[in-house]
Amino acid sequence: MRKQIVVNLVEYPIDLDMYVYSQWQEAKGSKFSELGDKLKEASETTAMILLMELAYYGVREACAESGIEFSLTEREFIKSLSLEEATNAVGIVLKAIQPEMVKENKRQQVSKPNRKA
Repeated sequence: MRKQIVVNLVEYPIDLDMYVYSQWQEAKGSKFSELGDKLKEASETTAMILLMELAYYGVREACAESGIEFSLTEREFIKSLSLEEATNAVGIVLKAIQPEMVKENKRQQVSKPNRKA
């Protein structure tokens, strides 16, 4: 079942997948694999904004796939979210990206074993 979020009393679908992550990367000029570090270093407000930006791309893509009109800009989307809606959107994003972040961290932490002669 596709997740839904409410923006200005309108319900929209949201999907987060590798295509959405690549759209976010392209728009932000940042690597998705660096998002975890950015979130750790950011203030709570900045972290919420980063996650809402990712939610925007998830909603935009899910609407495009479903043939649903979605004409909000990223800024309009973020500014339109009530605190409750923003918290819900951030929760959906966190549940979706945590497994991806764990995969990225495991890939980055793999090192060659020490071999004794």
